[in-house]
Parts: sequence; C-alpha cells; structure tokens
Amino acid sequence: MVINEECKKCQIKRNINKYPVNATEEKITEYQYKVNEIVKNSDGLSTPQVAEKNG
Repeated sequence: MVINEECKKCQIKRNINKYPVNATEEKITEYQYKVNEIVKNSDGLSTPQVAEKNG
C-alpha cells in the first residue's frame, strides 16, 4: 500500500523529535528538515519504506 497524506502526517509526528538528547540546535534543525524532506518525497513508497528511511 502506498503512503497516503494521513500516514505522512503520522510519520512526521513520530519522527520529528527523535534526535539525540545532546544535539545542537543546528543538528536538530538539520534533522527535522531531513525528516520533512523524506516524507515530502515519499510518493509511490509504502509507509514501512518511509519509516525505514526515517529510522
């Protein structure tokens, strides 16, 4: 099953704050940008494939 808009929202919610506790503001911003980019460019992928990229 291909990821849908609801799944994209959930992937962002589940992964946006999964950075190391000691991460700098710069690293946090970079990580959050990458999570959003992975989800934004996930059309055609399944939810597990997107979750794996975010993992």
